[in-house]
Amino acid sequence: MPALIVRRRTLGALVLLSTIGLSACAFTSAHTGGYDGPVYDSVKAIGSTSNAVVIGRFSAFNQVDGTRLGTFRIDRSTSSLPTTLTVDTTGENGEHNAHSEKLAKATTGTSYLIFVRRLAKKSRADLQQYGNIYQIEGGANGVFTVTGDTATPLGPGVPMSTASLGPSGAHTYSVEDLMSLKVNG
Repeated sequence: MPALIVRRRTLGALVLLSTIGLSACAFTSAHTGGYDGPVYDSVKAIGSTSNAVVIGRFSAFNQVDGTRLGTFRIDRSTSSLPTTLTVDTTGENGEHNAHSEKLAKATTGTSYLIFVRRLAKKSRADLQQYGNIYQIEGGANGVFTVTGDTATPLGPGVPMSTASLGPSGAHTYSVEDLMSLKVNG
């Protein structure tokens, strides 16, 4: 039986590579705050998969088979949408995690800026009676409380773009900067 010979340099390289891999996994988990949906590295990336950026207020919430649907009244939108949207505030795939817990704290009367994407009707056959359902893109990083002309993410926050990372974490953005992002609507 041949013997496996591992030299100190080889062992050191293996330890270094495994440490880097574990660090990357820890960074991804901390960066996403437990969000199990697509991982976005910037607000611009969230915008690129959204149909619209909307500002308004939730007027009511209803629980439907484990899904928290919010009635969102739009004051301003980057796309042609109805004045009222039904928004799934449960989180990606109905999973309960750190992001969905933050989304569950959304209240009526508070002004929010939200990145939304319309769900394909066939993907939510259980909610057909509610018409078009919109999902919050980016989990809690796709929802911002609005105060005056500034917006603060509900989630842990991501930079505006990867080109100029700037500060990470939850910090304020200009409402106008967010509303001017290119969306896929």
